[in-house]
Amino acid sequence: MTDPTAPTTPFRFNLDIEGYVCAAEAELPNQAISLTEFLPLVWKLQDALLGIWTQLNESEGNTVSCRAGCGACCRQLVPISEIEALHIKEVIQALPETDRERVLGRFAQAQDRLAEAGILEALGNLTDMSLDQKRQIGFDYFAVKVPCPFLEAESCSIHSVRPSACREYLVSSPPAHCASLNGDSIAMLRHSAKFSSILFSFFDGEGNAKPKIVPLITASIPTDGNPQLSQHYYAPTLFQNFLNRLAVLFSQVT
Repeated sequence: MTDPTAPTTPFRFNLDIEGYVCAAEAELPNQAISLTEFLPLVWKLQDALLGIWTQLNESEGNTVSCRAGCGACCRQLVPISEIEALHIKEVIQALPETDRERVLGRFAQAQDRLAEAGILEALGNLTDMSLDQKRQIGFDYFAVKVPCPFLEAESCSIHSVRPSACREYLVSSPPAHCASLNGDSIAMLRHSAKFSSILFSFFDGEGNAKPKIVPLITASIPTDGNPQLSQHYYAPTLFQNFLNRLAVLFSQVT
């Protein structure tokens, strides 16, 4: 666990976002941390970048229409990394007992409904599916209408620690279109802050591992676990490794 009294070190870096060079600085723990402890640093950077892309889109007339109370996307198949799946387990474990039992009950009910629909077993093969297969199982999943176990009154109850895939799912089209999952009428916000694509491979601390995708709805299911997830890494090195993968992601922007 990160020692809150440990010294931090400033980490300065530049990001080239569509020709705009942004100078930034992050305060990083001057110690080794776990991958789940690294996630808040990742999300803070992701939220900042999404804020920049939101402004760029608004200058083009595309305003984000996502609002609290619109929970259509919370009934979609949410792909998360093994790191985030472990983090979800930690979030559940940290809940008060009554809340924990309620959330675990929702996970179990959702998994039962997906099993009855013949989808649950297939979700275990999400990593190796083709893009078309992933798209189809996404539609099949949405048809079952299982809400995210963390959904409360159509709003996310773990909003500050939600996975990267949830953060980067932003639309400028009317929210009602998301309720039907009609791809032709859903306008996604244009951005390249898809940190989820990095996290899928980041369980080695470098981002060079073979991608592993976990459906959020299966995160409560006990597993043998990936031993690499228990490793600790010097925080500044970990952050630099992530920035290296981010630079590759940005270079692919057209």
